[in-house]
Amino acid sequence: HEANAWGFSPADVPASIPGRVAIGVGMHAQLIRPKRIAALNIVYDTGPHDAGPGGVAEPVTCLPETIAASTLEAATASVHSTWIPLGVEFAETTTAVIEIPDGEHVMIIGPTRCGRSTAMARLVAGWSTAHRDGWVGVLAPRSQKPGSSTAGCSAALRATHRTVPELLAAMPDVGAALIAVDDAELVDDPSGALTTLAASRREGLLIVASAKPDVVRQTYGHWTAVVRRSRLGLIAAASSDLDGDLLGATLPRRLPVAARAGLMWLTSNGSVELIQVAVDGHRRPETSEARADRLGATPSGQADPASRRLAEEGVG
Repeated sequence: HEANAWGFSPADVPASIPGRVAIGVGMHAQLIRPKRIAALNIVYDTGPHDAGPGGVAEPVTCLPETIAASTLEAATASVHSTWIPLGVEFAETTTAVIEIPDGEHVMIIGPTRCGRSTAMARLVAGWSTAHRDGWVGVLAPRSQKPGSSTAGCSAALRATHRTVPELLAAMPDVGAALIAVDDAELVDDPSGALTTLAASRREGLLIVASAKPDVVRQTYGHWTAVVRRSRLGLIAAASSDLDGDLLGATLPRRLPVAARAGLMWLTSNGSVELIQVAVDGHRRPETSEARADRLGATPSGQADPASRRLAEEGVG
């Protein structure tokens, strides 16, 4: 009767062995008795092949919501490829690295407030580290003017030019060059010069573009179609699973964790990997003690009004 209550048939009931349980249709598990439990380290009496060094089980880790890019390895490059650490992968919580073959481009797809600009800033910063002498041109329509950066992003994503013709005129003919276009759906290419450049597979050139998936689908003949041919990029976890076909990938219908800013699918030639993108220029949240000290706390623990005003105005 207990088996029926849990949806199991009599055939699924395991043998009468201490610790033997049914965990699914046709699936049994054996509970084990801990040899020792000390703090967070659990030592099992299962033999050396089931435990880590010294018989201590590997700790269970979670995918952080915020990752500082400064904790990642530095990006590297060779004649044929560039490797940029993007963040941490979900499956094994190890560093997620994107390999960009020379001549290929990267597309970032996702809705508003999903972390597209943050992901682009990480790519731009990583590429600049790998190509110290490389040229970088950034178009960011929301920035309004060159020199200003998209809100919430690092200085790596500062607009350097206003229009496509202006950017292409400044780009060198040879050598490593990066063109980053945030909110690419707002950037037109009436002359077709950017489309032609992207299709030329010029040696040393990388184009990174970010856009909303619905606009990319509806816009016919947009220059981002050439960028998407590389089938390489990032798709926000907040996107629909159908958006994977924009980069030739099949996305899982369900997420192992809830969608959030910076949680993205890293896609490469049809393969997908869930990662949390790191943030460049991330600062740890200020503790209450540090804030009280900065604002000049009084003996009662409350910040002095005058000190608070001067500190927030940057005086002193």
